[in-house]
This record gives sequence, structure tokens and C-alpha cells, in this order.
Amino acid sequence: MDYSKPARKITITLFLAMSLGSAGLVLAATINSIVGAQLSGNPAWAGVPSAVFLLGTAFASLGGGYFMERFGRRGGISLGLLCGAAGAGLAAKAVVDRSFPAFLFGLAIVGIAQAALQLGRFAAAEVHPPLERGRAISRVVLGGTVGAVFGPWLVGPVGRLALRAGYEELAGPFVAGMLLDTDNQTGMNGRISLNSDDTIH
Repeated sequence: MDYSKPARKITITLFLAMSLGSAGLVLAATINSIVGAQLSGNPAWAGVPSAVFLLGTAFASLGGGYFMERFGRRGGISLGLLCGAAGAGLAAKAVVDRSFPAFLFGLAIVGIAQAALQLGRFAAAEVHPPLERGRAISRVVLGGTVGAVFGPWLVGPVGRLALRAGYEELAGPFVAGMLLDTDNQTGMNGRISLNSDDTIH
């Protein structure tokens, strides 16, 4: 059976997932330290949000690997993105409510999305012949680079939109991250389907 067509489809899907996911994550990461200092009331705590996010990613990577082994890459990535959307929404609400603990909890959950996207890169390798696996992974990683470049550009515009809506300016990037993760999760399940027939297990 020729798997070249589904392999290309999966690689494109993962490229899009990495682009949108990375944009949402970097969008929020750009202001994590600012929000941390403001909500905690202590500039010395500015680095704590990023540390909590990375801890969430680390722990989720361990569990995510087992989850994807049993339920497949698509299920793992979709669940991770869903958690990322929920975490970003919680972080946005925490900014509005000025709750530092809730903000940290939200970022820990957002870390699950980061872990899912990083683990999902290897799906591109699994559906390609050995000689093409390195190139396939590099294409997916390129998607993350695209998102990382354009994500920070959105901070100002989405912040102004939040102000116009009557909310905290710093809540805007987290709302945008929530929307990006939600669209990304929907895309994983519908825009370009990754079925068992596409050899992702």
C-alpha cells in the first residue's frame, strides 16, 4: 500500500498544528514575566510563571508519551490542545481577577499543550520511510518556528482588543492563545483528518 499521500497529509496537519500552537504559546510567554510581577506584587517572582509552565510541560511529557502510545498521536495532541485552551482561558480569567495562584495553575495546564505538540512531532517520522524521517520532522519543526516568529507580533493588537472589550490589556494574549488552541484542536479532528488508516497509532 502506498502511504505517501496520507504521510504528506499528516505532515501538513502537524505543520499547521505546530504553527498555531507555537504562536499561541509564544504569544502568552512574551508577557508571562510582566503578569507574574504584577499579580504577585513582587518583581522577584517574575520568573515563576515561566518555571511553572515548564514544569507543567515536563510532567505532561511523561504522561503524554504513555497516553499517545495507547490512544494514538491524534488523540494525544487533541487532548493536549484542549487542555491548553482551558489553561489559557483560566490564565486570562486570573489576570482579570488578579489571582496569582490561579494564573500559575492555568500556565501549568497550558504546559500540557506544549508537551503534546512536542511529542506530536514524531508522528511525522512514524509515517515516513527511514530515509525521509529527518526531513519530515524538520518540516514540522519549521511550523513551530513560524508560530514563534509571528506570535509576539500579536501581543499589542490583542491587548488593545481586550481593552476595547473592557478587560485587562494583559488578558488579551491569553484569550488569543485560548482561541488558537481551540481552532487548532478542531483542525486536528476535522480540517485535515488523521485516521487510523493514515498509520498513526
